Amino acid sequence: MKKTRFASILLALLLIVALPFSQANAASSKDVADSSQSLIDLLKEVYANEQNLDSYKFDGNINLGLILPETEEFEPEVAVVFEMLKDIQIDISGAYKKDPMQLEATIDLTLKGDVETKLSIPMVMTQEKMWIKLPQSPLLPMPEELNGKFIEFDLSELAELSGEPATALDYDLQMKMNSDIMNLFVELLGKDFYKEVDPSTVEIPEGIEADKVIKFELTNETIKPFIDTLLNDMLPKFVELLEKPEYVEALGLTAEDVKLLKESLSSEEINVDEVVAEFNKFLKINKLEEIIVITEDNYISYDEGTIDFTILVEEEEAFTLKLSSVQTKSNVNEKFDFKIGIPSGENVLPFEKLLELEEAALTNSGI
Repeated sequence: MKKTRFASILLALLLIVALPFSQANAASSKDVADSSQSLIDLLKEVYANEQNLDSYKFDGNINLGLILPETEEFEPEVAVVFEMLKDIQIDISGAYKKDPMQLEATIDLTLKGDVETKLSIPMVMTQEKMWIKLPQSPLLPMPEELNGKFIEFDLSELAELSGEPATALDYDLQMKMNSDIMNLFVELLGKDFYKEVDPSTVEIPEGIEADKVIKFELTNETIKPFIDTLLNDMLPKFVELLEKPEYVEALGLTAEDVKLLKESLSSEEINVDEVVAEFNKFLKINKLEEIIVITEDNYISYDEGTIDFTILVEEEEAFTLKLSSVQTKSNVNEKFDFKIGIPSGENVLPFEKLLELEEAALTNSGI
């Protein structure tokens, strides 16, 4: 039973990761089969086009809410934190260019609750470096030397510090691996787990180009075929994909790691009916769907996802996780000026200098 419960919890997490790759509907007739294959081909083309876009601007937001069971056991300080977790808003805007790779984003974080707190974090990234400007806040006090400055990180040095291989920073390899994973998901789930809908049946913001709309929706009643596909088809083929030497190295794994994972999957017998029954015991899907809006040129102009779970922790005690996200694109494949640009000169503080400041602060505090 413990193995079954573990598998159910793992699947709950995988559902979040797999949100863009599913729609639980059965296909039976030849016409539906042909339609499903067309949808598979469309999605493969769309995701390939997404990886090959030369440039675009983007705007989006993420809303997160974690509602815990009512209790008086928490300390006041902890209760304040939990109150903030009930409503977190993240607004993101920025721009991307493929060659040479440049990405910039401004992340505005709003923690709501009794005392609303707002933080703004600009960041810039190229293939070699990353810059982040940390905000001054009572929640996150910073040394005065950091005021108005971007902290510069060398990505190769960061990889070495974390033990990651140099190939982890190979942008072209990462894109190829992402493409292979996308194609695997679409190939295995496209036939039975995607659905094209009439754009007029979906609320799409004004100004968004919408030629086709793909919708995903999953419920507790339709979870079984999804889990069956995930366990018996997707996971084994995903491990096979990881056997490619370049992917093994890029992920910081070894051939032995992948071999052990493959042997574990082949030796583990999981009863899908038991997993589904256990899954439904502790997790209720209130809402789990995604809307993918595709342009006439077959790239994604608008993406909206919603996750709303109620998770039973103990008998008569549950918490709810809500997550919604929206992202739009504009100025696709156009030339434009970056708003932030690449930080330089007095606006930059090397990462090594930050470490020195932290060490000095610890020394002065007697730690």
